[in-house]
Amino acid sequence: MKILLFFTCGLLLVGCSKMSDVEIMEKAIHFQSWEDWDKSIELYQMLLEKYPKSGQVPEALYALGTIYQTNKKDFKKAIEQYQRIAKEYPAHPTAPSAYYSIASITAKELSDTLKAKQAYEDFLQRYPDAPMAQSAREELANLGKKPSGKK
Repeated sequence: MKILLFFTCGLLLVGCSKMSDVEIMEKAIHFQSWEDWDKSIELYQMLLEKYPKSGQVPEALYALGTIYQTNKKDFKKAIEQYQRIAKEYPAHPTAPSAYYSIASITAKELSDTLKAKQAYEDFLQRYPDAPMAQSAREELANLGKKPSGKK
């Protein structure tokens, strides 16, 4: 069974060289739904390299950021993906969430209070009415404070 799955995955990736940006994105999402993080990362990266001007790029970057953050626990790579969205696609619907994720990862995973403060402030300046703006304000107000009940 594993050999058949490996063979099928190999055929899919070989066929990707002739696929459109939308087809590559669909395959990447498919592998992501199977929780095959490495294959989905490979496909998202392929999309970014083969179709750098595609309308699929912001979504691919966001998916990569999410995989690196949530599944791979590679927070620096997650931030890199989110920063690309923030810099290159600030008006894209994923940009506010990407910006918020940068601040959240910096605060909670990297424990860098100063950079997190700046990231939350940047987020609030750019997206003051975003759905997560109130959470950002609360995080900013509590940044560096220990949770109550802890010594």
